[in-house]
Amino acid sequence: MKTARLEVFRNTPSKSIHSLTRRAIATMLVAAFTICSTASAAGAPSSPQTGTAKAPTMKERVLAIAPNTMVQVKLRSKQKISGRLGEVTNEGFLIQTATGDKIENQKISFNDVKSIKAVTERGKGRVSGYIVGAAVGVGVAIFLILLYGTPG
Repeated sequence: MKTARLEVFRNTPSKSIHSLTRRAIATMLVAAFTICSTASAAGAPSSPQTGTAKAPTMKERVLAIAPNTMVQVKLRSKQKISGRLGEVTNEGFLIQTATGDKIENQKISFNDVKSIKAVTERGKGRVSGYIVGAAVGVGVAIFLILLYGTPG
């Protein structure tokens, strides 16, 4: 008799709304974790190089940046200069800076440079943050609707 009840229980599909809600939540969580893990794997920094490779020189770093790119240069004197990368020579490079209505060219020696980096446009990171925040908000809203919005 116990086996008959067990067979009936195994063959009866669950019609509970809570079961469907749990399945939906589990599916959403699996999808979210999968998306996050693939995104972090794609954007993850590569492992540090091993071996005898030496760091690039300042000239090589400057030459890796495209001409007319906005850059920020930190000098060994702790001064920061922002402007467009101009002509690169064997001794240094030019930075075009704007002061008021005037554009000035500053010649900078490679020996004076502590670091240089290309400056991205402002606002792009902020827009991405808004999109991610909105997606998280929608996900939380769907989660709450599924959890509390169904009668049961």
